[in-house]
Amino acid sequence: MMAVPTDNLGRMSRRSDGSDLHRSRRVGLVVMVVALSLLTFSMAGAQSTAKVTPESLRIRAFGDGVTAGYGYDSRGVAFALSDRTDCQWRDELSVGRCSSNSELGPTTPSTDPLFASGGGLTNGVSWAAQVAAQLRATDFANFAVSGSRLLNWMDLPADDQEPEEGRFHGLLDQLIADDPDLVLVSVGGSILLDLPGGPSLACARFHDAVAEREQFAACIDQLLAAMLVKQRIMAISFDVLAHTLNAKIVLTSYLPPSPLFSFLDPWQLNVMTDRVTKVLGEAVDSVKEAGASWATRITLSPSPANPYGNDSAPCDVPRGPLRWSTKTIAEGCPLVSRQFAALSAGTVPSVDGQKQLAATALAAIRQAGWN
Repeated sequence: MMAVPTDNLGRMSRRSDGSDLHRSRRVGLVVMVVALSLLTFSMAGAQSTAKVTPESLRIRAFGDGVTAGYGYDSRGVAFALSDRTDCQWRDELSVGRCSSNSELGPTTPSTDPLFASGGGLTNGVSWAAQVAAQLRATDFANFAVSGSRLLNWMDLPADDQEPEEGRFHGLLDQLIADDPDLVLVSVGGSILLDLPGGPSLACARFHDAVAEREQFAACIDQLLAAMLVKQRIMAISFDVLAHTLNAKIVLTSYLPPSPLFSFLDPWQLNVMTDRVTKVLGEAVDSVKEAGASWATRITLSPSPANPYGNDSAPCDVPRGPLRWSTKTIAEGCPLVSRQFAALSAGTVPSVDGQKQLAATALAAIRQAGWN
């Protein structure tokens, strides 16, 4: 088992969805200061961009439940949907519980993450573990924490009044100290992973795909801007790149969710995923345009092909403004699509979905010449 740094990790967490919006101005200022300081730091000298080779490959991963492989234990065995209450990733249980890179099960007592030996490399659940296996890497660690938010990973001062800020930054310090060749990341998609609840409910009034698509997309854009998704991804990326010699970041896009229960139509889930992907791309482009010697060591793994086709999910839900029903098993529709982990109720991919993310990430790595 791999222990984690205890600085900033002993505090109790709490939901940050609402507080993210209220603290945007304060954190936005911090983001600007962090970015400027790291750009100044980069002028001290050029960084190495040596090509990664399988013989020396060192891979690290961090991020949310997608990279953690939420819904599977360290053996790669899926948790039952009945474990969902005990496996929740909110509040004091936001420590990576019930994930493929973790030793914490539904009821294991802990206030800190407890990572599995090898980071889940051998179970092959997480897309990051699958990438590492295909690149024949043996030096692999996965610091992703299911339920974590962008705010948790930022280099922010300790604040007892805001315990979410920088809560898992100690893990990034450990990753930076390792100076890996590749850093595999999923962050910025909490608006997708929080379904059926979360801030996207504010946009649920739009249900005419033809007449209201633009309004719905604009509503999601406003939420992502208020949550400072682009700026926070940039700050976290600057933090890793400016303080390592070789690390190359591969930021993954997300699969469109297929939640068991939803306030949104399938076309809205697709649009929401597209808007998140757009912001991820903008963040990566902005990092590259920073002008620092290390700024080019980042790429975005594009979205895999939409497994649902145009605007339909495999188990479509009835139309209407507030829909809390779905087709039944008797109608030939499983409670949760096999594309997603049962425990996540349709937001975090299953092993099959993770394979799609791994394939696109490997293509991005090879296109960049990092393999």
